[in-house]
Amino acid sequence: MMKTSSSSELRSHPDKFLSHHLEEVSQFSQKTISEKKLNFTSIDHQTIEQIAFIIGAGHDFGKSTPFFQEYIDEKTDERQKALLKNKPVTKHGKISAVFTYFLLKEFLKARKDLRWDLPIFGYLIVKRHHGNLKNPVSELVDFDEDDIEVLNEQKNSIVTNPDSFSQIIRIYQNILPKHDICPFFEKLNSLIEEIKKSKTPFRESLEKEQSLESYVLFQLLYSTLTNSDKMDAADLVASLKNKTQSAIDDQIVDNYRNKKNFNKSHDKIGAIRNCIYEDVIAQIGTINLEKKIYSLNVPN
Repeated sequence: MMKTSSSSELRSHPDKFLSHHLEEVSQFSQKTISEKKLNFTSIDHQTIEQIAFIIGAGHDFGKSTPFFQEYIDEKTDERQKALLKNKPVTKHGKISAVFTYFLLKEFLKARKDLRWDLPIFGYLIVKRHHGNLKNPVSELVDFDEDDIEVLNEQKNSIVTNPDSFSQIIRIYQNILPKHDICPFFEKLNSLIEEIKKSKTPFRESLEKEQSLESYVLFQLLYSTLTNSDKMDAADLVASLKNKTQSAIDDQIVDNYRNKKNFNKSHDKIGAIRNCIYEDVIAQIGTINLEKKIYSLNVPN
C-alpha cells in the first residue's frame, strides 16, 4: 500500500529537488547545443537549442508520481526500497517519454515549418535515456495493456494527489511558461495511440531519406540529454557554472620539452621528431584555429 504523500517538495534524487534538476538539465542541454557549430538543412540552430531544452525539461516528469516519491523517500529499509524500485508504477521513463512527446507536439503547433518527427525523437530519446537505444520502429509500438494500465495509474496518482499535482504544475509554469501541461493528463490515451500509429510514417520517412541528417540529429539530441542528466546528477553542472577559465601559458609545451630534454635529441628518431615539431611550429601562423580540430600523421 502506498504511503500518503507528504507536502515536502518533489525530489528527483535523494539530495536534489525535481524542479532544480529539470531546470539545470534543460538549461545545460540548450547551452551544449548553443556552443556547437551545426549546419542541418532541415532545422536551424536556434530551434535545435529549443528542442534540446524541451527534452531536458520533460525527461524526468515521471518522477513526480507519489510512487516514485515514496521510493526516493525510503532511506532506512533497503529491502523495502528495492521492492519499491522494481514496481512498474515506480518507473519513470515511459510516462516521461510520452509527456515529452506531448510537449514537442505543442511546440510544433506554432511552428508549421518544422519536421514532423521531432516529437517522435523526443519520445525515443527520453524513453531510453537511462539505458541503451533500441530499434526505433519497434519502440513506437511497445505498449501492451499492462503498460497502458500502469501509465494511467501513474497519471491518476498525480492528478488525485493535490500536492503532487500543484507542484508539477508550478514546476512547468516556471520552466516552460508558454506551455499548458494540463491537457496532457486528459490526452494520455490518445497520445499513446498517436505514438503507436506513427510507426509506419516514421519508418517510411527514414527509408526515403538520402542522407544521415536524421541519424546525426537524433544522436546529437540523445547524447546532449544523457550528458546533461549525468552531469547534473553528479552536481557538475553547478560547478561548471562557477568555474572560471584559467589562462594557459603559451610556452607550456616548450617548457615541458625542455624539462624532459626532448629538445636535445640523442638518437635518430628523436632528431626526426624534433624536426617535425619545428616544422609544425613554423606553420602555426597560417592555421585557422576556428576549425578547432586538426590531425597530424607522421611515421612511427
